[in-house]
Amino acid sequence: MRYTVFIVTLVFALVVPGFAAANAALPYDLRLSAPLGPLPSTVGVKAGSTFGGVPVTGTVSGTTASGSVSLFSDGRLFASGTYTCNSACTFSGTIAGKTVTGMTLSTSRSGFTASAFTVVGKAVSGAFPNHGAWVSAVSNWANANLSGSQRGRIVSAAARIEGPLASGKSDPGRAGGHASGQAAGHDSRNAAGQDNGGSGTGNGHDGGHEGGQGGGHEGRHG
Repeated sequence: MRYTVFIVTLVFALVVPGFAAANAALPYDLRLSAPLGPLPSTVGVKAGSTFGGVPVTGTVSGTTASGSVSLFSDGRLFASGTYTCNSACTFSGTIAGKTVTGMTLSTSRSGFTASAFTVVGKAVSGAFPNHGAWVSAVSNWANANLSGSQRGRIVSAAARIEGPLASGKSDPGRAGGHASGQAAGHDSRNAAGQDNGGSGTGNGHDGGHEGGQGGGHEGRHG
């Protein structure tokens, strides 16, 4: 009887959406030089921004409905691709050397701070099924693009996004202090940069895990 239950459980995990373990939820905190609007424009992603714990700068070009994103870490291209937003937002392109298609972007808060328009949320993609897969991808990217001291710092930053947010579980009280929301940095219907009256805060939950050094770290979770 135990074997029958196990087989049925395994079949459901393979064929029923949502029954299998959730993918890693990567927190992002993007500090834009200005919000995007209905007309095409290009805004900067300012210092202090992070994606999946990794410090980034760059540009976002487009509107609240669609456009392109280029993010750099330590001067090297870390993520690039396009986004589209309707009732929700998705991103397709390359992140940390991995090809992603239809990465779901959800925004918990967005709004003006003292020096930027801040967008805070999380990104989910099957390319990063768990925290360890994300840290491994960042480690491989760092090995190929950065020097030794830079590698350790970047991989450690990616490794520190622990807890419910990194594992894909929902716990707003612990996962960086944010509630889940719609869209990628905008109001409940639109794309990055539409002010919804909130204020962006935080970089995602820091679980206290110490990242590996020298770009060789493999995540211990997931």
